[in-house]
Amino acid sequence: MRCAWLAFALTAASLSFAGPTAAQDGVVVGDFAGPRARLVRRQVVRAVSGSSLRVVPQRRAEAEAAGRDIGEAEVLEALDARALVTGRVGRVGRRWAAEVRVTDRAGEVVLEERFASRRFGGLGREVRRWAASDMVPALEAIEVAPAVVAVEPVVFETPPEPEAREASPEAAPQAEPSDRPAPLAFTAGFAVTHRSFTYNDDLFFVLRPYVLPAAPVVRLGVEYFPGVHLDASPLDGLSVVTTADFAVAVHSVADNGASYPTDNWSLGLGARYRLRVDDVAFHVDAGYQAYVFTIQDADELTPRPEIPNIEIHAARAGAGFRWDIGLGLFFAGSGAYLHPFTGGELTSEAWFPRATGGGVDLDAGMGLQIDDVTIRAMASYRRFFWAMNPEPGDARVAGGAVDEYASAVVDLTFAPR
Repeated sequence: MRCAWLAFALTAASLSFAGPTAAQDGVVVGDFAGPRARLVRRQVVRAVSGSSLRVVPQRRAEAEAAGRDIGEAEVLEALDARALVTGRVGRVGRRWAAEVRVTDRAGEVVLEERFASRRFGGLGREVRRWAASDMVPALEAIEVAPAVVAVEPVVFETPPEPEAREASPEAAPQAEPSDRPAPLAFTAGFAVTHRSFTYNDDLFFVLRPYVLPAAPVVRLGVEYFPGVHLDASPLDGLSVVTTADFAVAVHSVADNGASYPTDNWSLGLGARYRLRVDDVAFHVDAGYQAYVFTIQDADELTPRPEIPNIEIHAARAGAGFRWDIGLGLFFAGSGAYLHPFTGGELTSEAWFPRATGGGVDLDAGMGLQIDDVTIRAMASYRRFFWAMNPEPGDARVAGGAVDEYASAVVDLTFAPR
């Protein structure tokens, strides 16, 4: 009995002089698979580097495993690291998705989390926030067995019972991220619009041009995605779009100072289909568009000037793109051809009954998306071109006309989920 305790005391003394054990605070952040995965991995590395743990260089882990048939646990033990962090990144429909997993030296998954965001910048922020608040504490809490030191065997009268290792709880499974768009998107915005209406080949110099320097315009829109109610993902990109623009408190002023109430509004209804390829979403659209610009009499004694009121009903066909460059920022642009069926007074018997025309609608700009809110700043240009096709005896003669609208637009879209 006395000899056994003496042997134990000598062994304990020899261990106390063997020097401190290795810190075993290393963490190996392995490869992250998928597009742009290195950017997500960088967020994990930053979170670990800002803690009491140390990041084991990935090249050391690769060198340790090179040419050797060993598993992850052996590599971690050889590098004196307590855990391995791996992950993957990909697209799930219209969303970015990521998965991060933490494995300890015993090969057990101690933490696993999934993330989803419609913008890659938002995905990176979520990963880094989680890594700092949840992953780092979990890594620090991992119990690592001390390094094995070779000593002479010690005989105990009653061997101590081995302590049962408490299994690390695994993260609760997360639901797969939804890639379905929000069913409705509401848009409201403000624009400043300039209009110029001029004639070509006015042989008798009697046709008056028109210029509106600037007018405030309110813009509204609603987009509905019927595919979210159907179990068919190809229809997720299909939407019905309605838009309305109307100028506020606009008057046209003649050279003599007379002021004429002026109405300027447009209405659109159509269908749109989107298709995303990596960071770029393309769309095509088709529908109906109405444009109205009318000038009223100033009063009973002051009739409006000899300028035709415009009421265009047109078919629209167009295409566009949106390029997400990261951190919620994007560039966008679109173009459309407009085929007018009527032109209001401009194509009436009193003005140019045989006039034919066409039009284009262009816009370009950039924006920022934060969760369900999108803010855009755009430049918009719309142009109608007319061929008057006059014949001898017509009351008015001109070769053609150009009706142009240039606008600076700021709008906000809210798509609640």
